[in-house]
Amino acid sequence: MIEDRGVETATMLQSGSILVAGGVTGNRTLQSAEILDPITHQFTLISNLQIGRNEHRANLLNDGTVLLTAGSTDSVTLNSSELFDPTNNSFSLVGLMIDARKSHTATLLLDNTVLVAGGKSGDTGQAYLQTGAIYDPTTRSFQKTASLVHKRALHTATLLNDGEVVLLGGVATGGVSLTSSELYIPAARTFVATGDLTLQRHRA
Repeated sequence: MIEDRGVETATMLQSGSILVAGGVTGNRTLQSAEILDPITHQFTLISNLQIGRNEHRANLLNDGTVLLTAGSTDSVTLNSSELFDPTNNSFSLVGLMIDARKSHTATLLLDNTVLVAGGKSGDTGQAYLQTGAIYDPTTRSFQKTASLVHKRALHTATLLNDGEVVLLGGVATGGVSLTSSELYIPAARTFVATGDLTLQRHRA
């Protein structure tokens, strides 16, 4: 890569190229982005993000754009999100999220909306969230879902074949790793508890 960075996102585009966006280097949040060409294995810097961010999430949407949600910049948790357009390698801001968050999950659903769930908020990142939101690409805006069953961050979220999403483990208040899991039901935009993991785990 052209810049040293960590806690960035790397997203494969429909062209096969890889979009690397944001992250940190030292104590500085990065606003830069770069593209990896899979044929030449060379990185090229492109237009900057609208807002530097790390601990965000990135999802490739069906139209080839990439949604970058929330994260933090210089210890400030963000409620902003932006959209990457591969036709001109540029970023533009979209509607604000209901809650500022980082260390959340963002899952592309079968209808091309994106489920954003959990995470941490506050400038110190110690307020664990029980909220969720849905990004609608047709309006470029977020709508609130029902609350999660448990507060959680640094968990996983996996789309199932029936369109539901299973959220596993993570960390909650006090930094305690979780065994709990839950399902998101898209038809009702609600979360329901499901079986527990055998062991506590996060960042799985």
